[in-house]
Parts: sequence; structure tokens; C-alpha cells
Amino acid sequence: MGTRPQHHSSNNQFSAVQERLINDFAPPTIVVNELLDAIHVYGDVSEFIRGFTPGKLTNNIKEIIQPELRMPVSTALLRCEKESQDVYYKEIRYTNSKGESKANDLSVVNIFSSPAKQSSRFIAIQFIDNDKIDTNKHLESAVTYDISKQSQQRIQDLENELV
Repeated sequence: MGTRPQHHSSNNQFSAVQERLINDFAPPTIVVNELLDAIHVYGDVSEFIRGFTPGKLTNNIKEIIQPELRMPVSTALLRCEKESQDVYYKEIRYTNSKGESKANDLSVVNIFSSPAKQSSRFIAIQFIDNDKIDTNKHLESAVTYDISKQSQQRIQDLENELV
């Protein structure tokens, strides 16, 4: 079966695992800090934010979000802060950057850096396209698991190892 991989407690190695899982399975997400400045993005959020215009740059979510999404995102952020709970809206309608009419769900989630009351607070804003939710997106080339065939193959593999 091979040698066991060495145990590494490096945060960088686990960080790569987290990034891969998030990018492959999480919906497009913008993480903002307490000032509502975007500090990290997961996935392609280009259809939810507007392009930069000449002048002073900002990363404040209320300034960079598409105009049709400002009201639901602002309302969800306010509710999330005031009620100290996650907020979910279904079927938020908007026109994307290609001029297509779309409807996505919106999730606004509190994230605290630690359980302490004075910990840093972040908010994840997720744009969930229910038409694109596909937990099997990496399984196009997968084969159906046939236990009898697989058992027979495993027996043959073990016999070959003995020879």
C-alpha cells in the first residue's frame, strides 16, 4: 500500500487543503471585516461586484456590490449584526454583468476568530446559485462501484502481491 506520509502540523499544508475544498465546493463568497471591507474572496464573485471606476479605490462591500444587490446585502448585514445571528434570503433577483436576469440565495454568516467576547468578527457573504449546486461536480469521470467486481479485483491484487 506504500509508506505512510509523515505527520506535519504545518498550518500552510492544512491551509492548502482548506483552500481547495472551499474553492471546489463552497459558493462564491466575500469575507468582510467589522468595517465591512472585503478582505478575502472565495470563488468567482465577479457577477456580484461592480468593476472599479476612476478615482479613489474602496473595498467596502456597500460600494463594490452590484447596485441591485446593495439593498438585500445591506439589510442582511444589518440584521446579522443587530440580531447576532446568520441571515438567509431566498431568490434575490438581479441582473448580472452579462445582462442576464438571475436569482440567487443570499447567506450572511457571522464568524468569530475565537469564542472570546473581544474576538475579531468577520462576516461571510455567500451567493448561492441553486441551479449550480452540484456536490458531484468532480464525478464526471467516476465509475459505478460494483462490490463484486471490486472484491474480485482486490483478491487478484492481494494474490499478485504474494507472488
